[in-house]
Amino acid sequence: MSTPSFKDSFVAVGRETISKERNDYVYSVGVAVTALMVLAGAVYFWTPIASIVVLICAIILMWGRHMILRQVMTDMNQMRASKNLYPKDKNPEYLQFIELRAQQMLRDNRALTPLAKQEISQLLDWARAQNH
Repeated sequence: MSTPSFKDSFVAVGRETISKERNDYVYSVGVAVTALMVLAGAVYFWTPIASIVVLICAIILMWGRHMILRQVMTDMNQMRASKNLYPKDKNPEYLQFIELRAQQMLRDNRALTPLAKQEISQLLDWARAQNH
């Protein structure tokens, strides 16, 4: 088995990065960050300080997505753990936690992808089915 070349690896990563079939829980900010980087390059000729401000905005955008994704992953893992523990303990607080957290995520987080919304809805439906 041969190791893929750097070019093949680079192309594969690029295709995965821009693929619309990605399985992320939060929408990408790649297009906005790219636009800000291009804008920073164009503004640099006018005033270099303004390009720094634009680049800082791009960094803040990437950091914001990272923070949202981290919180979504934490919440999803906690809800899955509650679902797995419920059959053992039959503790109704697990169901209540899943229901309240899922409702809040679906209501408040506009950055969720359809995949995330589907998984959260499935957990919510499961918790409601166990309550009745």
